[in-house]
Amino acid sequence: MKFDEKGKETSDYEKEKSNKFCPDGCKTIVDTGTYLIYGPGEKILNLLEGLSLDSCKDKSKLPDLAFEFQGESKDRLKKSIELILTPDDYVLHFRVDGEDDCVIGIVPDNLDTGYTIGQVFLKAYYTVFDRDNARIGIIDVE
Repeated sequence: MKFDEKGKETSDYEKEKSNKFCPDGCKTIVDTGTYLIYGPGEKILNLLEGLSLDSCKDKSKLPDLAFEFQGESKDRLKKSIELILTPDDYVLHFRVDGEDDCVIGIVPDNLDTGYTIGQVFLKAYYTVFDRDNARIGIIDVE
């Protein structure tokens, strides 16, 4: 038996659903012309609160981030697809004046209620845009 933060009994499904940014789905754009990952301001700020990066050495302490998409398998069956970004994927490493500088490539967007997935996400996956069939194919680069 599990309980939520208010002491109410909850199922594994309800608990899992409450930990998601978009438990009932949300608008997401996959954009090769965008570099970062953008999302609704408050939700992204909540995520970033838990991701502390004071120096590049902190990158190893950051968690993997899971993105869940509704899609279909090769045999056209509907299924949920989870794609993972590691800190190596979503932390950007720069050299500025001879010093290492690292920043998280996920930022809030206060003008849009949806998400825009850019190169920070796409560089970890081989992506095919099939405009004729209105679908996107995504597989792991490795």
